[in-house]
Amino acid sequence: MRRLVLAGWLLLLTALPLAAQEDALEASRRAVLLGRHAEAAALLRDLLAREPAGPRADQARYRLAFLLQRRLDDARGAADLYREVAASGGPLAPHARLHLAECLARLGDEEGAATALGRLLEADGGHPRAEQARRAVTGERPGALPAALAPAAERLRREPPPRA
Repeated sequence: MRRLVLAGWLLLLTALPLAAQEDALEASRRAVLLGRHAEAAALLRDLLAREPAGPRADQARYRLAFLLQRRLDDARGAADLYREVAASGGPLAPHARLHLAECLARLGDEEGAATALGRLLEADGGHPRAEQARRAVTGERPGALPAALAPAAERLRREPPPRA
């Protein structure tokens, strides 16, 4: 009986960080819906400080990056977070690579934006985001990407990245 109680406590203690993450992610979502973007960003930063490698860390990084990019006008901070999400190789990596390219283009780094787009095409070829980029780069559908990425797509069209 004593071992069963101890096992129950251990199970509860290991589940608490995940529950805290879920709460922080949900709280940040509610804050965004209410237009309280700085509050949502603070919640996500706090979550990442507590659980930098937890099961939902990529989701928190991606949400924070998106807030920084689209609502808080911090393309550089967003780019750093998108790089981390892209490097993880998780399910959000293709989205992160596309948004990273947008941020770099906004920062005036055309070469970096083209490299991020090229990496999207190379690493995530079957993903819808990669298909979207491929259509823009090949000229099949030039408006498939945000206008800020047009120079990067044109650069890739002229100078395709070397094959690995």
